[in-house]
Amino acid sequence: MATGASLEDLTYVGMVGIIDPERPQVEEAVAQLKAGGVIVKMITGDAEKTAKAIATRLKIYNTNDLSVSGEDLDHMSAADLHDIVPQASVFYRVSPKHKLTIVKVNFMKFKIFVSHIIF
Repeated sequence: MATGASLEDLTYVGMVGIIDPERPQVEEAVAQLKAGGVIVKMITGDAEKTAKAIATRLKIYNTNDLSVSGEDLDHMSAADLHDIVPQASVFYRVSPKHKLTIVKVNFMKFKIFVSHIIF
């Protein structure tokens, strides 16, 4: 944050950090789903670091897991999509079009797919 009439007159006055925490019951819900054998994936429009931080807190993502951006999806062939999408645990910077692609590929791979937004 800065204050001043022009760029040359700006004075640094501080920094602001914002967090939009997930609902309290989400961590338990994810744990119950995983205990029941459900493969949990996170699909979000958030930036990569934000998505991974949230997914790590919820035990959806580990440092060795694959994460894929919407832009990555745009550049994948159909064969790449079928190989890579089922392996990823986090999808970040995705649009509604990308979400539909992810759901279709996972449905074709697993023959069943349940999607629900819990954040």
